[in-house]
Amino acid sequence: MRIAIVEDDRIDMSQLRRTLEAFGAEHGMQFEFNTFSSGEAFLAAFSAGKYEMIFFDNYIGETLGITLARHVRETDTEAALVFVTMSPDFAVESFDIGALHYIMKPVTREGIAKVFDRWKAGRNTPGPMVELMLNRVPVHIPADSILYIESADKICIIHCQTQELKIHLPLDKLAEQLPTDRFLRPHRSYAISMDYIKRMNDHCFLLKNDKTVPVSRLAWAEAKSKYMEYLLKK
Repeated sequence: MRIAIVEDDRIDMSQLRRTLEAFGAEHGMQFEFNTFSSGEAFLAAFSAGKYEMIFFDNYIGETLGITLARHVRETDTEAALVFVTMSPDFAVESFDIGALHYIMKPVTREGIAKVFDRWKAGRNTPGPMVELMLNRVPVHIPADSILYIESADKICIIHCQTQELKIHLPLDKLAEQLPTDRFLRPHRSYAISMDYIKRMNDHCFLLKNDKTVPVSRLAWAEAKSKYMEYLLKK
C-alpha cells in the first residue's frame, strides 16, 4: 500500500510513520511511504492514482492541508484522505471533500486503527450526508460523524466527533436528514445517534460522554423499542 505523508514537523512525521509501520507489522500490511515537508513538494510528486492513502497536517508551512486535499480531489476521487492535526480547524471542510478520517495529535495506535477500520469498511466513500448552511455557505458532513443534537432557543447545537456546530434551524427540519435506522428522537429537544448511547436508564439515555438525555413520557415506549431493535441488529 502506497502512503503519502505531508507534514512539515520532522518529529510528528517520524512518529506518524513509526506508528503506521508498527500497525502494519501487527496486521501483516506492507506500506511504501513517500514523505513531504512542503505542499509544493507534494504537488510536484502527486498524480491521480499514485497513493491509496494520504495523511495531511492542517498547516504545512504557509500551505493549508485542506487546500492540498482539494487539489487531490480534482483528479483523484479514490485516495483515502486523512487529516492529522492538533486542532479541529477545517473539520467541516474535510468532511465536505470526503475525507476518510480526522485524527488528533499525538498520533496513537488506536487512532491509526480507526483509520484502517474505516478504510477497510470502504467508508472513504461518504455515506448519508447532512447539508448545513454555515455562514451562508452550504457544507456537507457525514451523518455518522454526528453524536447527538440538542436544540435550545431556536438554535441547534450539533455535537460531532471533533467539534460542535451551531446553526439556526428547527430540530424537526434538521432531523429529516438523519438516517432513521441510527438516530432517534427521545425528546423534542434532542436527536441522538444510537451508536453514542452508553446505556438506557429509567426514562433517560446515558451517552458515552456521561450526558443524560431525558426521554419524554409520550416518546418512551417508541424510543425504548427502537433502541432495543438497534441493539439486536448490532
